[in-house]
Amino acid sequence: VLDLHFQTQASVGAVLEARLERTLRMHGAAWVLTGTGHHAQGHQKRGGVLLECVSSYLDDAVGTPPRFSVTPVVDVNGHQSGFLVEQLRSAAECGSESER
Repeated sequence: VLDLHFQTQASVGAVLEARLERTLRMHGAAWVLTGTGHHAQGHQKRGGVLLECVSSYLDDAVGTPPRFSVTPVVDVNGHQSGFLVEQLRSAAECGSESER
């Protein structure tokens, strides 16, 4: 679990850069939690700013061919609150597994 609550737009990219790949290598998947932003007040009136930042980062990081899949996570009230990021196995890994 990468809990990004209380991160800022400026810091979220650095946190994902430092932790996401390692988490995927170790566990094959990562829950990336941002919160929904629907409680934000004051300067964050539009809400979900962190969710947008993480979505943009993941869109850019997926790569070609895709290295991982991204599935939105929705809370019980229907608000998107993060992402499930799952590492995709390469064709080479699939082939070597069938040879065992």
